[in-house]
Amino acid sequence: MKQGSMHEVYRNLLSEIMNRGVTEENARTKTKIKMIQGGYSFKLDLTNGRLPTAGNRRYYPHIAAAETAWQFMGTKDPTFIVGKAPKLWSKFVENGELKTAYGFRWREAFGRDQIALACNELMNNPTNRQLFISAWDPSSDGLGGEQPKNIPCPIGFTVSRFRDDLHMSVFIRSSDVFVGLPYDVMCYALTADAIAATVGIRPASLHVTLAHPHLYEPHWNATKACLTGNWSAGEWREAKEFEKASTTWASDASPSLPGWNIAMIEEQPDAYVDVVKQLTRRTRQNFWEPMPELIE
Repeated sequence: MKQGSMHEVYRNLLSEIMNRGVTEENARTKTKIKMIQGGYSFKLDLTNGRLPTAGNRRYYPHIAAAETAWQFMGTKDPTFIVGKAPKLWSKFVENGELKTAYGFRWREAFGRDQIALACNELMNNPTNRQLFISAWDPSSDGLGGEQPKNIPCPIGFTVSRFRDDLHMSVFIRSSDVFVGLPYDVMCYALTADAIAATVGIRPASLHVTLAHPHLYEPHWNATKACLTGNWSAGEWREAKEFEKASTTWASDASPSLPGWNIAMIEEQPDAYVDVVKQLTRRTRQNFWEPMPELIE
């Protein structure tokens, strides 16, 4: 298992996939991928109070904050999240809803509020090892079930407490490492931050397991640019788009964690997103933006 900053862990992961990954064509997407066989895991330290960001290109932590807020709302209604990230989430709307919304699974779908119950146990039964919050519904997801547009990739997470530290482990069954993983990490770090604030303890670690980490072929050249710092005309888009851009890695691009509890986020989701945006402005962001497209 790799440990270090997100900046270091992510660079190592990209390098390992590109240099030692195997290649196959995915039957569903009809797109070649490079992948690590047998999975990959890493652990991030959250005790510095910073949101883990990769630093290899421009990211938008407030979008991860919007997803976090929407998940705590526990709804299938896409209005809030589509308003914040229309390019991504509008693709998954079916009949006016997001059928497999993670937050709905966390808080409504199985007849109990998994988040509220977990917080209560963290406060009152801190040695409980059964605090698994599931976004995967085995009655419908995968293995012959219906195929909505968005099948959960992060299928669930555990939380545990040791003294005044909160530890989270996230399991991601399929990880688009270039597009999705950096935002998944930010989202779950923000989730851990909110749970810790609710319980009155501090976020301490985020352990991430990727069952199938991969890079899609359309992202290979941008990944090479991130790893080498070199850009060749025509490999991604017209070189003129990047004349003033940098492919160097920003190691100080991580904003402070906001420290909002779940009730505050539910009451003022727009303000929560704005706070994360303001905290991000205080950091040195990488301005290189290859604008990678999600492979559906």
